[in-house]
Amino acid sequence: MSERAMQSLQNHLLIAMPSLEDPLFGRSVAYICEHNQDGAMGIVINHPMPLNVAELLAQLDIEHDKSSPAAQAQVCAGGPVQPDRGFVLHTPKAGFASSLQLTDELMVTTSKDILQQL
Repeated sequence: MSERAMQSLQNHLLIAMPSLEDPLFGRSVAYICEHNQDGAMGIVINHPMPLNVAELLAQLDIEHDKSSPAAQAQVCAGGPVQPDRGFVLHTPKAGFASSLQLTDELMVTTSKDILQQL
């Protein structure tokens, strides 16, 4: 059997087939943050929660401008794996050890500190 190089799906969208009836991934669109021989990590970006960014920041006691467009954005359930952990997709910002640079224009960060900066 010949070895074939794995084609990475990093920085692509993975869209569930309409026939997928899985309760965790049905009707999902996932942004693939990392995909290599060691595994994959993605974030579901189209399952909005009944919570916007302003409400989330208020729950975390983070000061914010409630009238900004960003504050009105919906928070999405990022996926079934580690549902208690938050992931923030954002434009690059330096100084966050828990960040992964995905492209020149996009990072993902798990640190609560990023919410204070953004």
